[in-house]
Amino acid sequence: MSDSLRLLWSALPAELRLIILNNLAEEPAEHKYQRSAYTVVCKEWQHFFEPVLFRRLILHQSDVKKMGEIVRDDRIAYVKWVWLRFELPPYDCTHCEEHGFPEENQRYNQLFTNAVWELFAILRSWGPRGRGGGITLELSAHSPSDALHHYKPLQRRIHDTAWAWKQNRPGEGQRYHDPKHGWESTRRTIPQRGALERLFVPWDGLKFDRRASFARKLKRLPRVTIINTIYIRRQFLRRFSAAFALSTIFQSTPAVTDFRYEPWFEPCFMSYQDYNFLLSDVFKRAKHLKRISIYESCSGFLHEMHRHHPSSVLGRALEQSSFDLEGLHIGKVLDSRDFFYRFWPCDETGYEIQSNRRERKWEQLRSLSFSSVYLNPLGIDNLMSAASSAAMMMPRLEIMELWIGITGNMCIFRYRRRADSIKIELLSTRHARITSRMEKQWARVAEYHNSRVNMEVENIDVDPGQIKGEACILQYLVCQHMLLNEVSLLQIQEEFQELASYPSQ
Repeated sequence: MSDSLRLLWSALPAELRLIILNNLAEEPAEHKYQRSAYTVVCKEWQHFFEPVLFRRLILHQSDVKKMGEIVRDDRIAYVKWVWLRFELPPYDCTHCEEHGFPEENQRYNQLFTNAVWELFAILRSWGPRGRGGGITLELSAHSPSDALHHYKPLQRRIHDTAWAWKQNRPGEGQRYHDPKHGWESTRRTIPQRGALERLFVPWDGLKFDRRASFARKLKRLPRVTIINTIYIRRQFLRRFSAAFALSTIFQSTPAVTDFRYEPWFEPCFMSYQDYNFLLSDVFKRAKHLKRISIYESCSGFLHEMHRHHPSSVLGRALEQSSFDLEGLHIGKVLDSRDFFYRFWPCDETGYEIQSNRRERKWEQLRSLSFSSVYLNPLGIDNLMSAASSAAMMMPRLEIMELWIGITGNMCIFRYRRRADSIKIELLSTRHARITSRMEKQWARVAEYHNSRVNMEVENIDVDPGQIKGEACILQYLVCQHMLLNEVSLLQIQEEFQELASYPSQ
């Protein structure tokens, strides 16, 4: 800035200068380095724009070392979010319908190991922050070729972030046409097994490989105390192994209180094993966790169906790991019945309530939500009995939501407690009603939580025509943003609209 311009700038009222700077910070950048250029205008601009520039860092694995050189001293305090956007090598059509080979998976795992271990070596030096001052670590993995072959919808969301829905999306309003990869203007063919496995390679999740150069150098993953949230969004398809990656990460991040996980459904036995290890081992050892959300995504472009069989094993594993939590939100990974297994009335499946045992309570739990296939005329009585009995073991519970739905059909049960009111609601597209039996069960819960207020009861009919896909159902949930990132909700809605225009074959 020239001396004359500097004089003109300094002559402006401070309030006007701040408005100008805020407008510059909020307007879309035409290129990635535009805002960086603002920092060299003058000291005032540098002090304003550096906190904006360093608040959220998006790193390719090749950026990690440079980030450690640039983000030092006072700049560390500006950082709130670090997204390690791990990129696998591209592939061509000779490999787009092949599953990963051992040598290939080993290469991917070593690249992934080096990226995370190098990042943790840098973050270790940042030290802990005061209460509420930690950072979010986001992890993702993809190949740029994924969007060019069998999963075209990735083209539109590949540049989305957890905090911004990318406007002017590539190919918006256009149909994909690539018959070789199953995309035609009038239909979409579900990928064959090999093509599906390529999108999820390594199909059992990325792992840490101790043979990687950084692992051999450091011996163990550095302990990082500045991370308080770990986020894995549905942005990309690939998983991280619970046993051989996430477990090690949680052991090295003792200050993490929040885990937000949005994996994709992968119809193989390994996904069950992965969930079992995550729920029974990783969460049980991570005593510092206070809030957990897991929402499993599925796409009609990739899968013919999305179904998990009932699993009391997963339910028990999650229950045993959840007693110290303040928030727990689960969508489609397991059913609420699996979690409420010990409160379920005895029936032909062998579930039986065991009230004679000394049961541990969820002393800190304030919010709980689960998807449940039992929100139907045949199962709702047992579900309400079990859920109300479980709520009696949650002295601080403020909200519980149970939900299920498909296009044109939805049901949500909600128990909500405020300082001066308690209310139960049943939202349904099929005119379902809270029965007198249900009301009595939940009145007992309301009495337990606050004997000074009367419980309100409301039945809400929802127009089936308004339920156009999963995103519409999720938008009715009070707990929606505890379960899913806001941009993820928009992505789900976009995918449903795309799917509706491509009949599958």
